Amino acid sequence: MNGKAVKIKLKNGSSQIGFLPIQSNNEIFEKTQIAFLPWDKSDDFYAFFKARTTVSNQDLQKYVKYINREEIDSYEIMESEISVIGIENGKPVPNWLKLQLYKKAKPGHLAAKYKIPGNSKWFELGELQIIDRQITLPLTLLFLSYAKEDKKTVKLAMNDLHDNGVLTWFDEKDLLPGDDWEAKIEEAIEKSDYVLVFLSSKTIDKVGYKNKEIKYALDQYSLRPSGKRYIIPILLDECTPPREFKGIHWLKATEENWFEKLLVSIGKYPIDKDIID
Repeated sequence: MNGKAVKIKLKNGSSQIGFLPIQSNNEIFEKTQIAFLPWDKSDDFYAFFKARTTVSNQDLQKYVKYINREEIDSYEIMESEISVIGIENGKPVPNWLKLQLYKKAKPGHLAAKYKIPGNSKWFELGELQIIDRQITLPLTLLFLSYAKEDKKTVKLAMNDLHDNGVLTWFDEKDLLPGDDWEAKIEEAIEKSDYVLVFLSSKTIDKVGYKNKEIKYALDQYSLRPSGKRYIIPILLDECTPPREFKGIHWLKATEENWFEKLLVSIGKYPIDKDIID
């Protein structure tokens, strides 16, 4: 493992990322210890010793830490290559999602940012660890269920969600020619973190595929842990929610700050909010 980037997990619960750059049988070190070079000191370490043929213990101690073997719980070698990019929990990647990955100083990690189709903003995801040659994006995905009469209003809400970095599954943009559309819709409902059901007085009693989506979402809701948010009914005007939603609190889009409440309910917060000192 000499020269390899590793993450060392200690028995006290902490972890450290760095390198094992020196032979462990060097007489400078006790057999009960390993020489560990923290990643944030590695550049200075290699620059300092680049032109040197001998190393003193005093010089090493400026950069290298000694870790007792008995303090180590486990370790893993940090990976440097990726072959798969996915979203956590196997969520489908929305069509035309733009992603940029770039190297940062921390070994075994890539920084990531993404842009939602039709939106000019880039959203930072921070540094993500490479595990089994894969980068997993921690993104929230919302399935939007609606009737076509409400599509214009729903698209406005979708654009606001995109402005806050929230991914959506919307049939008009995510179904492609040749797709088994019913299977794609069911998969998206299953995999999404939340299902937003938009209702209005024009469509609440209407017969259509929306009702099948609602039934399928309710079936999925019954499989999830009790009390966990999943279906969020949104009333676009003064209508009464169907009896199937009697145990689920709904959101009225006619009320002030309804969109902020929606963001909070899915674990997000408005990006363009005032910061109070």
